[in-house]
Amino acid sequence: MAPQSQLSTFIAELRRRRVFRVAAFYGGIAFVILQVIESSFDYLHIPDWIGSLLVVMLLIGFPVAMVLAWVFDITPEGIVRTEGSSTGSGRQQTKPGTSNKALVAVTIIAVSFGIWGWMRDGGGSDGALASYEHSIAVMPFENLTNDPDFDVWERGLANLVISDLSGSKELYVLDSQSLFDVIQAVQQSRKAQLLPDLAREVANRTEVKQVILGDILKIGTRFRVQARLLTVKTGRVDFSHKVDAENEDDLILAAEEISRGMQNHLELNILRGEATVEGLEGQTKSAAAFKLYTEGLDHFWRMQFQQAIPLLETATSIDSNFAAALTWLTYAYMNTGQVGQTKAAIARSKRLSGRISPIQQLITDLLDAWVNKRVNDQIRLVHQIVKAEPLSRVYWYVLGLTYGYMSQPEQAVRYYDKAYALCLQWESYWEWVPLYRNFGAVLHETGSHRKELAVYKYGLKAVPEAPIILSRLGIHYLSTGDTLRAADVLDRYREALVRSGSSEAQILYRLGLMHESAGLLDQAQAYYEQFIENDPENALAYNSLAWLLIDNELDMKAGLAMAEKALDLRPGDYSNLDTYGWGLFKLGRYAEAADALERSWALRDYYRQSAMDRLEAARKALKEQS
Repeated sequence: MAPQSQLSTFIAELRRRRVFRVAAFYGGIAFVILQVIESSFDYLHIPDWIGSLLVVMLLIGFPVAMVLAWVFDITPEGIVRTEGSSTGSGRQQTKPGTSNKALVAVTIIAVSFGIWGWMRDGGGSDGALASYEHSIAVMPFENLTNDPDFDVWERGLANLVISDLSGSKELYVLDSQSLFDVIQAVQQSRKAQLLPDLAREVANRTEVKQVILGDILKIGTRFRVQARLLTVKTGRVDFSHKVDAENEDDLILAAEEISRGMQNHLELNILRGEATVEGLEGQTKSAAAFKLYTEGLDHFWRMQFQQAIPLLETATSIDSNFAAALTWLTYAYMNTGQVGQTKAAIARSKRLSGRISPIQQLITDLLDAWVNKRVNDQIRLVHQIVKAEPLSRVYWYVLGLTYGYMSQPEQAVRYYDKAYALCLQWESYWEWVPLYRNFGAVLHETGSHRKELAVYKYGLKAVPEAPIILSRLGIHYLSTGDTLRAADVLDRYREALVRSGSSEAQILYRLGLMHESAGLLDQAQAYYEQFIENDPENALAYNSLAWLLIDNELDMKAGLAMAEKALDLRPGDYSNLDTYGWGLFKLGRYAEAADALERSWALRDYYRQSAMDRLEAARKALKEQS
């Protein structure tokens, strides 16, 4: 028999024995099982190894199912051995239509799960830009002056145009941080792209409809700024605009002219009847201030707040109306716990009210609500900001942080996940360590350990050996009983702390905190006691041990003594007062407890639901006692 004839006979026999149908049926069932595994294991707290075991069993089961399909048949009389084709009777038939109906049912279920998974993951788009007729990304302006000193203006001019165009209610402009994050992600995956190709890739990832491409030329002693509006779908340049500048300071005015020309072309009905200089809402006209601002932001996003503060402060001293610099200066002060400076910076921003863009006004109001602990205003304002800037990972993170401070971990997970999803969508390893730390912590709290582990691993790719992420990873392994991996992470954590310049006392404190968070209280107590021996004049050492002993009711009297020692060393610290007040409350000294907790709350620089709960408990107990 010819080879072709043998192959045809074999395929016909496979069909007769319904092997193909069984394969399709098995594949559909396996797909449904895998979808259930992916979507439900976190919520049911099922160990990861069970999911891996099921996948292996499904793979092993496939060839077994094929062999059984070849050998046996299901008939109305039961399972019988399949007769060979030589009998001439053909295969015994099952009940007419039964196998077809079963296959159709499984196919419908599998397709339904596929659609549900696609929609759950965003359906390919979150629809954030659907309500905007015009959505734009402003690419960095290309420096064609042959002078590297002007490279700062590549991002600088883009930032200015973004800020100007963002004032429109009818136009969505990709915010600068998101834009440069996506550019970084594209450049990491595709080296040496031409600017137009880079622009198209950015547009594809963010789904904007148009991009602005620009460049800076130097003609003698003068400058020329040129910009083109490109429609991504058609590749057509719809509008171009050029502006000449006498000197470097005039480049900021040139950006204003470019923005105004783009607005006019797109027929935006904004800023009508206002003075033409209003286009630069909240921005600076000083090149020196803008350069300092750009450098300060670079430090800020690397969490180098102490280095960012003097740069941003100098930028705002050069131009007191520089609202954007004031905003990030405020955030830098907040991140370093400088409450007085934070409030002073907010007061300076509030004096600019009416001269800044709507989004800048929302951010100023948010900062004011944050430091004054008006939590309902915080929630309302951050929701407004993310509605206006749906591709800003920063404010999705801030929204998650706010709900975390309100002790609403499920809501915090939801919004942290928005920022994390943008990282995955853009293939961008964002170097903002607090996202991975805080997102992982609330996932841990809600029992979503598989995703928690994935977040830490992703964060360590973004910032290799980051101590804060290693700490959370160690807590994960310690609390889940994986002592082998925990020991490895503890070694890496200690090494990372040493590299970062931490003292032995600081290392002991962080190890104690890690073990306390993992519920290993004896080990935590031992580390805190070593901390005290190593640095006996450190208030944090006494306060840490005091909190452990008081909150877990291990030794109330010893805990209160430690809290008093911490207060002696740092009497104006809200954390020391909080621990001391909580110890007094647990010992039934309600009047003293309420006084200490009230003072602690007044000094606290942000809202924390757990601290408010302790204060309310003391107030209630004192009222009932009275």
